[in-house]
Amino acid sequence: MLEGGVPLPEDPSPGLAHPAAGVTPSLFPPVSPTGTQLLLCQSHERCGDQFYDPRQYCCYDDAVVPLGRTRKCGNCTFRACFEQCCPWLVNRPQESFVVKVKGQNCYSAPSLDDRVCGR
Repeated sequence: MLEGGVPLPEDPSPGLAHPAAGVTPSLFPPVSPTGTQLLLCQSHERCGDQFYDPRQYCCYDDAVVPLGRTRKCGNCTFRACFEQCCPWLVNRPQESFVVKVKGQNCYSAPSLDDRVCGR
C-alpha cells in the first residue's frame, strides 16, 4: 500500500495494531502497578498521608486501623471504626461515658443504640 508515494511495510500480524498506528487497548493485557503505586479503579480512602482500602480498614485518630479494632471506653469496649466514646453528661460526667454510633453527635439525646459505660 502506498501513502504519499512511500511503500508501507506489510502488517506482520493481522489483528494487532501496527506500532506506528498506536496501541489497540483491547488486544493488550492491562498493566498492573506494583510497589507503592495505587490502583485507581479500586475504592481507596485517605487517612493523613496514607491511602487505605475501606473494605478492610478505617481511619481512627489519624491512623489506619483494621475494621475489627476495639478500644476501651470506661469499662466498655467499642468498635473504633463504627462507634465512638463520648463523655456522659448526666450526674458525674467525669465518672461515666456513653458509646454512640459513629457520626452521631456526642451531646444528642440518648438513643436505644447507646451504651452507658462506667469508669
